Amino acid sequence: MKYILLFTFLLAFHFYSAQTLLSDSLLGTYGSNVFTSQGIPGAQYDVEVYKIIYTTLDVNDEPTIASGLLSIPQISCDLPAFVYCHGTVFEKEDVPSRFNSEGFLGAAAASNGYLSIAPDYLGMGDSPGLHPYMHAETHGEASFHMIRAAEQFCYENDIVLNGQLFLTGYSQGGHAALALLKYIQDYPADDFVLSVEATVGGSGAYDISGEQYEMVMAESPYETGAYIPYVVFSYQSAYGDLYNSLDELFVAPYDETLPPLFDGTHSFNQIQSAMPIIPNDIFHESVLQDLETDSLHPMNVALRDNDLYDWTPQTPLRMIYCTGDEQVAYQNSLKAEQFMNDNGAPDVTSLMAGTGGHGDCFEPYLLSTLVWFDQLTPDCITGVEELEETLDWAVYPNPVDNVLYLSTESSIPLNLDMFISDLTGKTVFERSISTSDKLMELDLRGLHQGIYMVHLETNDQLMSKKIILK
Repeated sequence: MKYILLFTFLLAFHFYSAQTLLSDSLLGTYGSNVFTSQGIPGAQYDVEVYKIIYTTLDVNDEPTIASGLLSIPQISCDLPAFVYCHGTVFEKEDVPSRFNSEGFLGAAAASNGYLSIAPDYLGMGDSPGLHPYMHAETHGEASFHMIRAAEQFCYENDIVLNGQLFLTGYSQGGHAALALLKYIQDYPADDFVLSVEATVGGSGAYDISGEQYEMVMAESPYETGAYIPYVVFSYQSAYGDLYNSLDELFVAPYDETLPPLFDGTHSFNQIQSAMPIIPNDIFHESVLQDLETDSLHPMNVALRDNDLYDWTPQTPLRMIYCTGDEQVAYQNSLKAEQFMNDNGAPDVTSLMAGTGGHGDCFEPYLLSTLVWFDQLTPDCITGVEELEETLDWAVYPNPVDNVLYLSTESSIPLNLDMFISDLTGKTVFERSISTSDKLMELDLRGLHQGIYMVHLETNDQLMSKKIILK
């Protein structure tokens, strides 16, 4: 109770002194079945989805606005906060606040029991101007300001947060998630009462100037070459010194044909079709030579300024990659892990999720992220909250092969119904248990591989944990 009162006081102090939330609009309410039908692991709760608009700063530190998707699970528990940073998009409307596919993923996290925050980024959604693509500082700052706006929304709507903050993102979002983590660590705010519990970057380009540059700028085809002019235009808007006239960098006709395509209304396919098969053919040969030999070339300086591998995260960080990734060099994760650990980071690990490509890697990234985060969050109890103080329970190992162990510790004897459900909500295993048994062995060999929920229930009280059956 003391912590909750302090938390509420600090939120109130912040919001009276610095308003950041400008508006919120309810987009809809979605039942948990919407998410389970799409195979989202652990989706349990109905979700209200809002578009919010908030104040932040642009690349020139001038006031501007940004938007994002805020998703609220319909459950009476203190909520952990979950930030999902989306991947590369070119169209201004293809963002979470328009409830696109990645907005759906943000809402799916809320159905898992999180307050879900999905920033659109600067220059996307309702934010004016060009999106500063792969610009670490503004990704971190604008995303942090959305967290503050979400705090304000919670304060004004009597939603209680439990103080935990989880950060994640895939592809560009992996880079953005680490940028957000670094921003929170580098610029601590006295009135910011959320603590980063864990971060996962999925297939992110953390070494833009090195490992990623070597992949993208090779003398060979690169199927997402549209990323290259995106970075050039982004860094020109942020730094202003890459060129005086675009024809200094790009050969004809690309100096004239490419800029109009980055107005926020053209798709990736439209832009990619305007690129040469070998993407670096858009550059003058002399520019390519300068980039190779002059470390102080403005483009090289800008790339290094947005690297995120050589620093020291102070909270747990996982970087997930696949060795067949054709868009983001998997060595980005390995290099970041090496440098961060050499710098003395207490808990940084890179994890290989397979040998597949960029698209193949997303599912194992999402699965392992949700499972890890869920292991770090307290159970949400529906019903009388005294049960949380009475019963302590665990399931292990997780992931599990065949036999799962369920342990219970209770201050009073309890008889419980234990059941396991699949992602559709169907009960696939059930048993009546007593906490006096302490340790129970559950044979799951009759079940298929996948994600399941283990539930303990008594009267109107329900506790759940997620497991993976290998």
